[in-house]
Amino acid sequence: MRVIVDCLAATSGGIATVAEGLLGAWSAVAPDDDVHVVVQTDKLRLPDDGFVQTHYLRVPAPDLVWRPILGSRAIARLVRDCRADVVLTINPAAPIGRVRAPIVIAVEDLRHELQPEQFTGFRRLARRMAYGWGYRVAAGALCISERTRVDLLRLHPSLSEAIVRVVYLGADHVLRWERDPIPRGGAVAFAHHNNKRVEMVIEAWAQLSSLPGLPKLHIVGLGDGRAARLETLIAERSLSDRIALMPFLPAAAFERLMTGAELIVFPSDFEGFGLPAVEAMTLGIPVVVGPDPAVVEVTAGLATTMTEWTTVSLVEALSRALAQPQSTLESAKQHAGEFTWMRAVKGTRSLLLEVLADVSHTSDRSPSE
Repeated sequence: MRVIVDCLAATSGGIATVAEGLLGAWSAVAPDDDVHVVVQTDKLRLPDDGFVQTHYLRVPAPDLVWRPILGSRAIARLVRDCRADVVLTINPAAPIGRVRAPIVIAVEDLRHELQPEQFTGFRRLARRMAYGWGYRVAAGALCISERTRVDLLRLHPSLSEAIVRVVYLGADHVLRWERDPIPRGGAVAFAHHNNKRVEMVIEAWAQLSSLPGLPKLHIVGLGDGRAARLETLIAERSLSDRIALMPFLPAAAFERLMTGAELIVFPSDFEGFGLPAVEAMTLGIPVVVGPDPAVVEVTAGLATTMTEWTTVSLVEALSRALAQPQSTLESAKQHAGEFTWMRAVKGTRSLLLEVLADVSHTSDRSPSE
């Protein structure tokens, strides 16, 4: 199978992890496939064994404007030159215009439609235009959870005519992460998007400040716009020695922070999958999560789950997580071990082959059928 993988949107964060995970495991599953990936950065850690053929595209700012235009031209040309069978996009933004191959989109979540107040007006508009086109032309859709599949078909019923399947992400990449000889310890929470509810985490730490053994909290992924406000919040609650604010970290530093943690705090109010929760379980680290449907789905009741998105519920869940027996962590680790990138590649290829068979069957039918 000849596959073009559009990874132009995968420049950092979770979407980059997905691109690296899928492409890194592909050759072990299907060594005879011809896989070409289109990227705009050399920072992705792609396999260097020659299996994946990488095509770099320079995209000027603003990315959200130029990426669809330049990317569409490049992918259409690559499909023609490589005689590709299918195009897989790493997000729902499909190439614009005519592409001589069926398109399969990957859909992480529909938060921009279900919680639009968490996005700027420009970003909502950009997603509506780019993703709307993808929903229109896709022959298939890869959803990273059943929650995402249900949301997608409810909000975009026209995709009921496409082949829509759930393919869970992998988390076994954490087994290759760098580790400090002497772990830092502490707890880790995230602040890179406003759905991560970091203010609630700070309030919970204030209420638990007298608890013996409460670990120091590291809040990672802060941009300049939120740091000052959170610093003020922390100072007002006299928590400056108990909470450390950290920016977006280089990959190696982030890996060492995560692998050395003794607790992961992830009360996100909307996820398509909840990869940090499964990563924590894979590492054998206690994790606290909110009652988000996708996170509950993938953690299968083996994470410490809040009953609602309130500080009181988070405090109670943190107390339970800190007292969690080792046997529970082992059960969680065993469950998380099922989330491998080889399984994700197998599911992805199964979807691509199903789409190709459907397209072939459709084109072979006579007009009277």
